[in-house]
Amino acid sequence: MSAWSEWQEVTTHIPTASRRLFRASAPNYQGADNTQSLTQEAVNQLVQHGINRVISLNEYRYTESERQLLDNAGIAYLHLPVVDFTAPTLEQIRRAIMMYSKKPNANVLVHCGFGHGRTGTLITAIQLYETNGHLNLNQTMPTNHVERDSQREVLRAYQQSLFDGEL
Repeated sequence: MSAWSEWQEVTTHIPTASRRLFRASAPNYQGADNTQSLTQEAVNQLVQHGINRVISLNEYRYTESERQLLDNAGIAYLHLPVVDFTAPTLEQIRRAIMMYSKKPNANVLVHCGFGHGRTGTLITAIQLYETNGHLNLNQTMPTNHVERDSQREVLRAYQQSLFDGEL
């Protein structure tokens, strides 16, 4: 997809009969979080894939005019600012899971900047949610491009909270 690099549908541990999950870079990403640019072309590509929820872990929020493009297309937007090469908090993960799992079921895109570390962390958290925590993190985290110790630690804490029934 031209406006979205690193575009991928995530199907492992995701019940695709009820919803679809995608991951990507920030729109029109040029190497830093503040270079994202949500254009009408990027929104059209989301619509073509049936995406109606976007969860952004980019440090920077879309501009008002960019958010209006999403709103005009009927796409809900959740911005959870996370500095590059760091991890979302447990509270941010819980908020993202609420957006992902909210009824009616929806097709969701997760992105950060490049589309690896922070995005990979949230994709793994969603897979943990879908498996009630029963996921081999040592195998899954590298596949999902979880990059930093802080990201691995928050995923282990989230997994434990699922086991403890603290969702």
